[in-house]
Amino acid sequence: MHNIKDLRKNFENFKNLLKNRNVELDLDLILKLDEKNRDLIEKKEKLEKEKKEISKSKDKSLFAKSKELSVKIEDLSKKQGQTQDELDNILSSLPNLPLDDVPIGEGESSNKEIKKFGNLPQFDFKPKSHTELGNNLNMLDFDLATKTTGSRFVFVKDKLALLERALSNFMLDIHTKVNGYKEISPPLIASDNTMFGTGQLPKFENDQFEIKFDDNGSVFTNPIALTSNFTADENVRNVHDIPGYGLIIVYDSESWLTGRKVKLMAVDYEGNVLEGWSDGINVCDVDSNQDYLDSVTTDQGVFIIWNDGRGDGDDIYGQMIDINGNLLGNSIGEEIAVYDSYQQNPSIAYNDKLSHNEVLICWEDYVNNSYYDISCKAILTSTLYHSPNIQLANTVNSNQINPFVYTTLDGSYLITWQDSRNYAGTVAPNDDIYLQKLTSDGIAFEQNGISVCNADFSQNNPQIELYDESLNSYLIYWNDLRSSGKADLVNIYAQSITINDDSSCLSGDVSGDGVINVVDVISTVNHIIGNSMLEGEAFCSADLNDDGIINVTDIISLINIILS
Repeated sequence: MHNIKDLRKNFENFKNLLKNRNVELDLDLILKLDEKNRDLIEKKEKLEKEKKEISKSKDKSLFAKSKELSVKIEDLSKKQGQTQDELDNILSSLPNLPLDDVPIGEGESSNKEIKKFGNLPQFDFKPKSHTELGNNLNMLDFDLATKTTGSRFVFVKDKLALLERALSNFMLDIHTKVNGYKEISPPLIASDNTMFGTGQLPKFENDQFEIKFDDNGSVFTNPIALTSNFTADENVRNVHDIPGYGLIIVYDSESWLTGRKVKLMAVDYEGNVLEGWSDGINVCDVDSNQDYLDSVTTDQGVFIIWNDGRGDGDDIYGQMIDINGNLLGNSIGEEIAVYDSYQQNPSIAYNDKLSHNEVLICWEDYVNNSYYDISCKAILTSTLYHSPNIQLANTVNSNQINPFVYTTLDGSYLITWQDSRNYAGTVAPNDDIYLQKLTSDGIAFEQNGISVCNADFSQNNPQIELYDESLNSYLIYWNDLRSSGKADLVNIYAQSITINDDSSCLSGDVSGDGVINVVDVISTVNHIIGNSMLEGEAFCSADLNDDGIINVTDIISLINIILS
């Protein structure tokens, strides 16, 4: 493909040379597109600089302006991309410029013979083609190759295959041992960019073969080296889709030179590295070891949290980064949980259902230096303002570990964790599953949470998932050792919770007949043991303590109502 910079230097000469090749094209269009493209790039860079300055200032009053700029930047990026594609298509379709000694003509008749070497052989018989010879000798099999691969391929067999291999070895030996060339075994596939660079595309596009991913015709994307740091061990930890732009890839990079770093790379949907990301971007500029913990997609980009070794090695830091590679938080990282104790194993959730968007982070906190508690903190995505710490569970002489955070449909949070408060033994752990609902204002609905499951032996690693949007119902599921008590014999158990804000239901009147009696007790018991499912107002009436779960506690409350 022709370089637009070369065209700008001597465009008239370029036009005249192509005219000699009988190219009929409005070449002035190239300059017009080039001027338009550069203008769009200049405008976009100006807006990006302005947005970056706003981000650095952290002025809340400028948030609306920043949003405006993001929309304008996105629009300019789209237009610039379209213009660039149009320009590249024209440039890549133009033939090479002829040399000065090439004769000018309209066809092959104008070609000039420069040199003739040797004499053409003369035969007293009609020579056969190599395909005829190969078929007759059973050394070339075109039919089998067509069935296997498609047309234009062949199976080479027996002595002819041996000859082919011998010729290849002869050629390599001569060039590497005599002529000083270096032997290389290249990849068997090449990217579009490589094919353009070698001149195979776009002219010979129909002569190429593409690799398909599946039978539906999805084209397999050829591998592209995103990083090539031979002194570091690099591993992908998460990938975030930024609609309209591409993907932000979070990865570890560990080297004896720099230690452990959390880095990011951004690519478009074709796998091309975005401008400004070529070497990867560090989440902070502090010379310390970083251990990736978690990350989540937000309206501002990607929010990342990690354990940082700059202190005692167990502090949690965070950072927001946008699609342009700008660090929106402090260059040294945002302090999430930085104390003289252990903070570890966090869970993070993004919340876009409020008047302000935020992320909530919950973690195991050893702040009391005796047992782990569950602490949380909300961070506004627009300003990275930190809320005060919220302590979800703090029971005496017990651990609360493995928190999991989930954003509900109404913008509140459900947090579940593994809890040892009921453990009184000394042989094996007997952790239970607990749950807490947290509003966006940091208000918990039950001190230290409620019990979801306290079966024999341990229940651990709980998680939450929405399973019925119409009922605002969620599923809590966990690993359960109740069958044997052995960690290698684990079953999966689950419990549902429905968030019902309908205060009009009559507490205890499960059957809806206006009377609270044994019928309501039976209906509630049937729900608990799984014989039937209560929904809507019936669920609301049975959930007497309003914790979102129907269990034996509600049965006791119901019986007390009847007895009173």
